[in-house]
Amino acid sequence: MKLFACISALLLLSAAAFAEFREFPSYFCGINQVAAEKASPERPFNLTDEEILAFREKGVNTIRIPLYAEAIGIPEKLYYEDGRTFDREKAESWPLDWSRLDGFLEQCIKYDITPYVCPHPFHFYTVYIPEDRESAEWFTLKVVEHISEKYGSRVIYGWYENIWRNSHDPWWKGEYRHTKYPLFLKEFRSRLREKYGTVEKLNKAWKSNYADFSEAEIPDMGSVERGVPESAMDSRRTYDLRYIIDMMSLDAVREIKAKVKALAPDCIWVGSCFHDSFGGLGQVKGGNPPNCNWSLRTHALTSDALAADSYQHRDRFMASYRTVEKLAYLYGIPWFAVEINAQSRAAMKWIPELGGNNTGSLVWDGRDNSAFALMREDGSFTPLIDDAERLWKRAPEKRRPYRVGRIYVYYPEESYEYMVSWENYLDCYCKAFLCVASPDDIEPVTTAELQALEPDREIYVFENHLPRKAIDELNRRKAKCICPHEFFIDEDGKRVERAYKPDDFDESLKYTKYGLQLLPAFRAVEIKAFNAACPEKGAVVSCPSELKKNGDGMASDVPANLIDGDQIASRILFADTDQREELEVALGSEKTVRGAFFVTEAEDKGRIPSGFSVWVSSDGKNYKEVYDSKPEIKENLNIVYFPPVKAAFVKLDFGVCGDKTGTRLMEIGVLESAGKGKNNGNNK
Repeated sequence: MKLFACISALLLLSAAAFAEFREFPSYFCGINQVAAEKASPERPFNLTDEEILAFREKGVNTIRIPLYAEAIGIPEKLYYEDGRTFDREKAESWPLDWSRLDGFLEQCIKYDITPYVCPHPFHFYTVYIPEDRESAEWFTLKVVEHISEKYGSRVIYGWYENIWRNSHDPWWKGEYRHTKYPLFLKEFRSRLREKYGTVEKLNKAWKSNYADFSEAEIPDMGSVERGVPESAMDSRRTYDLRYIIDMMSLDAVREIKAKVKALAPDCIWVGSCFHDSFGGLGQVKGGNPPNCNWSLRTHALTSDALAADSYQHRDRFMASYRTVEKLAYLYGIPWFAVEINAQSRAAMKWIPELGGNNTGSLVWDGRDNSAFALMREDGSFTPLIDDAERLWKRAPEKRRPYRVGRIYVYYPEESYEYMVSWENYLDCYCKAFLCVASPDDIEPVTTAELQALEPDREIYVFENHLPRKAIDELNRRKAKCICPHEFFIDEDGKRVERAYKPDDFDESLKYTKYGLQLLPAFRAVEIKAFNAACPEKGAVVSCPSELKKNGDGMASDVPANLIDGDQIASRILFADTDQREELEVALGSEKTVRGAFFVTEAEDKGRIPSGFSVWVSSDGKNYKEVYDSKPEIKENLNIVYFPPVKAAFVKLDFGVCGDKTGTRLMEIGVLESAGKGKNNGNNK
């Protein structure tokens, strides 16, 4: 009997060794990031047969895993001897252990699951750095070669590249990684020579005096801790740096993809996954340095499917998915919702409604081994079947054609990828998607498409930092360019006056087709351009009321969070007690003010203020009320106006907390008087 059992086991193992994955499903319904933590020998990839079978019964046909070098037996110190240098000779000679990966792949074959494998070394590597590229390519090809030889090539491959701040070392607080690698500097100088041809042309563009390209230094873009220096703002140098990084990435990923396809001709190569921001331009005013990674265009040109996920507010993921869908359409590839926002169930609704070239969607599973649940906003869980299965059932079996939107909004991808400014309006572009019934009402228009637009087509523009060729085209369109800014700034930092600028922008919107519909998004431009309550203008905020200490797991008891320009993450939370909730803003000098605003979390209806009044003072002691009304909180941005008045101090009164549930605020501001609805495009 024992002999028979051993023979049966050997036959099963032999069959598994020669088994291949079946055809790809028509739509990928999956779980993402199983084993977010490194796999352990006790529980490789955090799955049991019971779990994977239960997933399959719920409709799951795809599982995405991070494959760390450690999971195949490569210790970190061997792979990166000094934390930076890849030792290929040692890596090639090291005995590899594929048992954990094989166990997972054989489960996938058994239950007809498409594996989505992400070869992932010990840090977030960046392929534009030659030293990093070598290790990334070696590890990726080693994994693809093993899987292809043993199981065939019907596998999805990708990376966890280009997420968060992996252009920094370490990513959560460090300097830009490219400043630490000598081969990058050499390649950067070579690309500058290729771009400009002569050092004289480089000097003219950079306002430098180099004798040769070999003297050119990498522009300083600061760090997570230091922030972004003033010299990097509106600078051709930093524009060129980020553009060259993108082009270096384009060449590197194209070559890696070709090698992957040679080993696995039937695979789907997704490349990296864009996390949160779909533009490289961080909100510098909010304290987030710009990324130095590759662009969505490069991603589209090097991938079989354009992958994106989002953990931002609803307007962000709506804008992100629609923009990704548009770019995928432009380049003739599908798009893949690699990670649906498990913390906001609204994302479940938008994926199937967007449709288009969507080829699949994955939901995140990785919190506390919550194998069959998605996290609700309050921290509780809802069974996977309640949301994800319904999503997948609604997803089209046959992808419908891309649906062209009726409202044309400019998406200046070059600005968001390469330009660095003190203040950008990407969040205003995102808010436009909250103004419409469906996100595909908006048609994102890239710079390359501007010139081909019919002359009478209205184009709505939120950004004022634009490439010069776009500025020239928009100025040619005059009144058909619906934009609140009085001037543009090009990639050289040069101010270019608008060819058409109405005296009253709000009034002019009445004569456009969709302008009034997009008014809330233009209001978001206004509060950034005219906000007097920001640190760079000398403002300081204080709170006489009691705040809840670390109330939501964040620094929610820091009043400065309210004027840092960040409307997404940093916040304050008033204490859960009966008290008057007040804030006091010292403007730094006397100014003429005409309004105020506050931003709440729109999806958190339980922590909105009970009222709102505005008081002004010249000395910080004697206050006069200029506005009083109970707010009707419909969206997260609330703006009030009053007759212009001089003030050095402004008090914002949110009423009395009567139910012991303190208000949560994301941002506040005071509007300077410069003609209501007329934007002067102020930067620092």
